[in-house]
Amino acid sequence: MIQQRGDVERVSSRNMRLPLEIRPGGKAGLANMDGGDLGRGSGTVYDVAQVTPVFFRHAVEITKLMEYASNSPEKAIENTAKREVKNAMAQFRAFLDKVMQTNGNGVLGTIGSIVTTGLPSGVAAQFGMAKPPGAQLFYYNQTVQVYDPTLTTNRGSANVLLVDPFNSLLQVDALPTGTSVNDVIVHDGLTGAQPRSLFGILYHQTNATTGTWLNLNRATYPVELATPAVNGNNSAITPGAVRLAINKVRKSLGSNQVAKLIAYTALEQEHQWEQLGVTISQIIKEGAGGRASDLDLLFTGEKSMAGVPIKSSINANQTRVDFLDLSHWGHAR
Repeated sequence: MIQQRGDVERVSSRNMRLPLEIRPGGKAGLANMDGGDLGRGSGTVYDVAQVTPVFFRHAVEITKLMEYASNSPEKAIENTAKREVKNAMAQFRAFLDKVMQTNGNGVLGTIGSIVTTGLPSGVAAQFGMAKPPGAQLFYYNQTVQVYDPTLTTNRGSANVLLVDPFNSLLQVDALPTGTSVNDVIVHDGLTGAQPRSLFGILYHQTNATTGTWLNLNRATYPVELATPAVNGNNSAITPGAVRLAINKVRKSLGSNQVAKLIAYTALEQEHQWEQLGVTISQIIKEGAGGRASDLDLLFTGEKSMAGVPIKSSINANQTRVDFLDLSHWGHAR
């Protein structure tokens, strides 16, 4: 969805600067128009966020024989080189979508358990991945790296041989020395301690009041840089929690901003929300018109959370619902 924007910025290797209107200006109050002192005013508070460009690649390989054997209709029904480029771009977009679910350090999952015996030939280890996010952010034959929990020590790399998102299992062809439970797995290409990757939803959507956001100190703007949040306390989703979250957005940004939101969530949360809609055994509605449709009980088949359209994703975090205004999201090239 973000790739479809038309106002893509082109940047160099230097930090991209994002001017922001942080706080309003002006001093309002009563005034004496009969020669009274109107006093001094104030202006809008501006600041600038900065984002460092990062570069991604997606390596695809075919042999010259494969190209020769499929470069005409007489030889094959499909041109392998063209098809691989098409497939590669789709897979690359899928990879970037997976990275967009992270908090900017490239961590795709956390190892919850390790099995090294009784595995198929060629499999060095099987990881049980902790939820969230489980194993859903990995794909077959992907090269990954294992870091210690503090993201200080790079233990080594391996290739993914099997991904089971239903049971949160990952099989790899090598077990980097020192790998242990609670270690984290990051995508390929990251180096050194505290690596940085694409800033995703978990990076931007947080109610933290300490640390930095795009080089801005959160403590300087503890309200403006914090995302309104509702803690579900590890409970099933409820209409009350959804309404509270939306009302916090309204209080923070204004009621007219709600119309621009989407409810971005995992399939599990979408499923639970649908269950809420069908658990009512009987409801008597007014006739056509009036306010009969004010309460969304999924009669229309159009999925929404309190009027906010639902956008579900297989890669989204299973424990969150993020209300996003995509008009404020973008990427630079």
